Amino acid sequence: MPVNRKLVAAIDGEKVAFGLVDGDPSVVRAIREQETGDFPTFTDALQAYLREHHVAATGLDFGLAVAGVARGDTISLANCRWYISVSGLRSFFGSEPLVLNDFESIAWSLTGLDPASVQRVGPLPPRPIRPGSTFLVVGTGPGLGVAVLAMGREGKVRVYPSEGGHASFAPQNADEDALLAHLRARHGHVSYERLLAAFGLQNIHGWLAMKSGRTAGPAPAAETIVNAAQRGDAMAERRSRSSPGFWDPSWGISCSRRARSTGFTW
Repeated sequence: MPVNRKLVAAIDGEKVAFGLVDGDPSVVRAIREQETGDFPTFTDALQAYLREHHVAATGLDFGLAVAGVARGDTISLANCRWYISVSGLRSFFGSEPLVLNDFESIAWSLTGLDPASVQRVGPLPPRPIRPGSTFLVVGTGPGLGVAVLAMGREGKVRVYPSEGGHASFAPQNADEDALLAHLRARHGHVSYERLLAAFGLQNIHGWLAMKSGRTAGPAPAAETIVNAAQRGDAMAERRSRSSPGFWDPSWGISCSRRARSTGFTW
């Protein structure tokens, strides 16, 4: 086995991905992504990957990013039936595993990001990560991930994981008021994650069906709605464009508020 080989993995609820790092930490090879539903437990998925790539677990450094709070010995995962036992991983590898929140790990990775890989969103140019700067890191998928990266004036980097996706949704107009009332009647607390994550499209589906006076059947998967919209399906496009998680200004508003709460200034 190469010196300093590391195994890295990430679980986002629906999918699990593994990869190997040999030497250069910026290069991950032998990446394999699979559905979490294909394995009863994380250990089963882990062992299958190691067998496939003929890698021995003993003495292997291991890092894992999880969608959820990475604290304590037993870690529950968002939108996934698996749980992670840190002590079990320690016994399995014979070394101390590194377990981080998924957006915490993304925030750490930004310090080594090639500026050429940055894609601009909106009219303002990207800001470099430099001493005295603070960045909000957000992303949507099966859930809504949030973390904060801060670089002190002395150049020291700190990353703060967050469960900011659970912040309460704040409507900005009458339509969003109606949407909030619709979702509150069904779910109680309505978080931004309930709208901005992928399953927000399914929630919008039910709301639009109610507005049109139709009985809502089982909501199609988010991917199905997006694919139909791309094919020109008018109703699917309306569902997609009504979702704050994809095109609505609510996405930008929620990010702006979070950024300001971290002390962000341009």
